Amino acid sequence: MYEELLDSYVLESESKIPSIEKYYREHNWRNYGAVVHALKSTSKMIGATDLSQIAARLEAAADAGDLGTIYSEHEPMLDLYKKVIGSIRAHKGDTLSKGTAAGNGVILEFAPKKDQ
Repeated sequence: MYEELLDSYVLESESKIPSIEKYYREHNWRNYGAVVHALKSTSKMIGATDLSQIAARLEAAADAGDLGTIYSEHEPMLDLYKKVIGSIRAHKGDTLSKGTAAGNGVILEFAPKKDQ
């Protein structure tokens, strides 16, 4: 089940990243907050806690109209998101979205260390 969750997380990133970037460019903070909220939740579910925490701050900032926080944390959040996706892709290899590794009992932490 965890492996399938990782598959979904990666596949959803293909639409989520462009949406986050679009809403940021358009200053559409309502939709930006909604997409970042979803990222917060799914990141927490897979164990990407640093990313989940940044997304939570950005969600709160979007709700409050705190542009300073949004402008300072948007790029670091996207960079970390892309690193997490890259780590999952590296782990999954050819099994991505096939579900062949599901149920093997392996649970891994995919959040890169802060100094990477």
